[in-house]
Amino acid sequence: MPKSNPLDDYTSDEILKYLSHRFDALIFVGSQTKNKAAQDLTYCSVGAFHACLGLAETAKLLVTAGGPEEE
Repeated sequence: MPKSNPLDDYTSDEILKYLSHRFDALIFVGSQTKNKAAQDLTYCSVGAFHACLGLAETAKLLVTAGGPEEE
């Protein structure tokens, strides 16, 4: 029997709310395809504007470079 994921018991909003209390600043952008004509976009940011903008720029560089190095 497949092992259940404990995060399945929480909505995305609940998880993001929890994470927003854990970090000084964070950004989250997620996309979920609903069908061929529509998709759901979720965005969340917490913290000072300049901190979130810096995180977005860092994320852009990481995506462009192929992501952070794995240990």
